[in-house]
Amino acid sequence: MPANLDKVTDIAESVCKKLGYIFVDARIGQSGSRRCLTVTIHNEDGHIGFEDCEKVSRTLEELLDNEEPPLIQGAFLLEVESPGLDRELKTEREYAVFKGYPVEVKARQKLDGIGDSFTGTLMGLKDGIASFANPKPIVSKSKNAKTQKAKTAKVQTLTLPKKLEVELSKLNKVRLYPEVES
Repeated sequence: MPANLDKVTDIAESVCKKLGYIFVDARIGQSGSRRCLTVTIHNEDGHIGFEDCEKVSRTLEELLDNEEPPLIQGAFLLEVESPGLDRELKTEREYAVFKGYPVEVKARQKLDGIGDSFTGTLMGLKDGIASFANPKPIVSKSKNAKTQKAKTAKVQTLTLPKKLEVELSKLNKVRLYPEVES
């Protein structure tokens, strides 16, 4: 992470904390021909509205505008956003922020007794190992009703683990999955 992004992150994190939000991440990129700073925030109750984003944006913008020398050279667009309902988790910070949330997981290969796609509750990430509570395989849809019934019946007979630990390197994607009941 570039030094300036580290400083921007520190400022954004302190603004979020002061205003009662959880800082998720900050990214500097391009939006058309302009530089863009995107800050993602979260709330304990999971709901982030326009007013929340606006409040963080105004406070953060004022602090960034007063930095000398500027942390981001030239004009830039500041966007403050919610994580979204199906956010893909990529950083250790995100795994910590969303601990206890339902997720959908896609593994690089089949995992014993669970397959390569499952849902569960994120329990965290430690030393490169992601843990999930109550994992349940995702049954792929079949056009044939008989095949679908057989797949579903097979899954129902599986003895599923209460907890599953998987090396992060063996996973393709972990994303928030609001359809799962905790």
